[in-house]
Formats: sequence, C-alpha cells, structure tokens
Amino acid sequence: MRISSSPTLSQSSYPKGKGSPYRTQAPSSLPLPSVKFFGPFLLYLLDAKKLDEMLEKKGVKVDKVLNFSIDDAILEEHITGRWIHPSSGRTYHTKFAPPKVPGVDDVTVEPLIQRKDDKAAVLKSRLEAFHKQTEPVIDYYSKKGIVANLAAKKPPKKVTAEVEKVLSS
Repeated sequence: MRISSSPTLSQSSYPKGKGSPYRTQAPSSLPLPSVKFFGPFLLYLLDAKKLDEMLEKKGVKVDKVLNFSIDDAILEEHITGRWIHPSSGRTYHTKFAPPKVPGVDDVTVEPLIQRKDDKAAVLKSRLEAFHKQTEPVIDYYSKKGIVANLAAKKPPKKVTAEVEKVLSS
C-alpha cells in the first residue's frame, strides 16, 4: 500500500470528528504493484495508526509513503502572489503571470482582488497547522523506514520520474 503526502493546502484541516477524505485512485501512468492508495494525505497521527490497524486486519500494510516537501518560502511566493478578477475568474500572479497593469485585469480594466487565504498571515497560520499535524505522521512512517522524501520544487517531469523510480523499487 502506498501513501502520498504533500503540503497541498486545499484541505488544511478536517472538521472535528470527521475522518480524512481518502481516495483510492492512482495515476494510470504509473506501474504500481500491490494495493494503490493515494490520498490527498494523512493529516493526523491517529489517522495513520487507524489506517495501519484497519489494513493489518486485512493482511495488508503500507510499504511506501511519499512525502513531497517544499520550502514554505516557495509556497508563500506562489500563493501570496495570486490575484483574481472576481467576475471572470481570470488569475494573475505578480511574478509568474503579471497583469499588464499591476492590480488591474487585462481584459476589463477592473480591479483585481486577493483572496483572504492567499494573504501571508493566513498562509502562515495554515502552514503552521499543517506542519504541526503532519510531521508526527511522517515521523511515524519514517521510524518504519518507508518514507521517500521527494523535492516538490522540481519541474513536474522530474518529480514524476522520481515518483516512478521510488515506486518501482
């Protein structure tokens, strides 16, 4: 069984009393043996332990955990630089895809907005919660010797090649 863990911030926490929304779908391009499990990630240590208990009853165990890591400063640069034109949904980025005129939509010349969760203070809080919740999970699986740490800042093709290499070993 393989678990994917990443600092994706779209699901930074779950409501109290709710379980993690696991998915059991793997990318079709990867030749994965055994059971495939790709979630968004396990957020809580209790989730990991309960998953192991459940799998043990079925005679299955987690044999690889992919930890996609990236420096918080890179995430901050990418996320806090996003700006949106609310009525059309067009997105811009101050560094990677800037509008022709800062703060103004290229098509309508209307002002752009920054979503509340794209602001530095909110992001910092979310990242702190993410690290506090997920580091124990990575430690738990690291002690079992099954964590593969992958640098997520690399170009997608290189990350994909590393994933394929790790999963085929």
